[in-house]
Amino acid sequence: MLEQLGFVVLVASDGEAALGICRQYRHPIALLLTDMEMSGMSGFELAESVLQLRPQMAILFMSGTTPTSCRREGTIRNHAHLVKPFNAVTLMGALKQAVRSLAVDVSTDPIEASEKTKAAGAAT
Repeated sequence: MLEQLGFVVLVASDGEAALGICRQYRHPIALLLTDMEMSGMSGFELAESVLQLRPQMAILFMSGTTPTSCRREGTIRNHAHLVKPFNAVTLMGALKQAVRSLAVDVSTDPIEASEKTKAAGAAT
């Protein structure tokens, strides 16, 4: 779904694999999309570790619970919360909220670029 929206997606099977990608990937990573409940490491623990490596990264937590039930995530800046199940429109809104919290330059904002491309395609 994210690739269809124009994003480059780096997939990790678990928290440790995600940390490995963050350590080794040489390009900027704008956002971490993580489930709150994972085996081995929670999404919160992953976010804390990722922000040690890449402090400017936005975090988008997803879970089957409401944001108020995830009290610990309040200590993570630049984050948003997505309640499952969700659709593409809801996902895009949550991505915008998380990335915009970083005050990303819209000339390089992948969400803005994706919207401009879609708008240009619709106009032709």
